[in-house]
Amino acid sequence: MMINGHDIPEIAFFENKNVFTGSEGKNFRYRLANSDGKLQVSVWYEDICFELSKNPESEFFDLSNDALPSAVDWIFSRKK
Repeated sequence: MMINGHDIPEIAFFENKNVFTGSEGKNFRYRLANSDGKLQVSVWYEDICFELSKNPESEFFDLSNDALPSAVDWIFSRKK
């Protein structure tokens, strides 16, 4: 599914507990994952994996295709 020019998986991908990560440039990373039935969207500004990042910012969205565009908008609104 293309959202604002970015390839993002359909919600079924997250319902099955898969995790989607991406990056832009060297120091902007993002992650979308199912967290207790919500879509957890995180960003961090380090060239390392999410698990090792020190201060990721996170927001939660409904686990639905309708909420995906808002989640993607949130990700790129955090880009510095």
